[in-house]
Amino acid sequence: MSLLITGAPRVRAAASAALKAIQSDEAIEAVARAAKHCSGDETWVLATLGRFPSSRVRTLLAGDLLLTKVAPLLALGPEENWLANPAVASDLGFLLSQDL
Repeated sequence: MSLLITGAPRVRAAASAALKAIQSDEAIEAVARAAKHCSGDETWVLATLGRFPSSRVRTLLAGDLLLTKVAPLLALGPEENWLANPAVASDLGFLLSQDL
């Protein structure tokens, strides 16, 4: 978790992507613990929580003030935002590329 807080920008992004790919309950819980006890830059810790499935994060953080920080990020994910669905995003990209 320290890589999300103290790593170089590319390292933070890579650590976040790796944790997103893992998506285990243990990974989500570890990132949540890091966010609760972070004494440095928490940007990538919160961003990583926002990349996990919103239903799992909301369940884990139910009643926790940390959820108020993460909720806007969760709203951008495909579980809560139909426009973030990969198929819809592809269709929108195609539509936006049209020259009408």
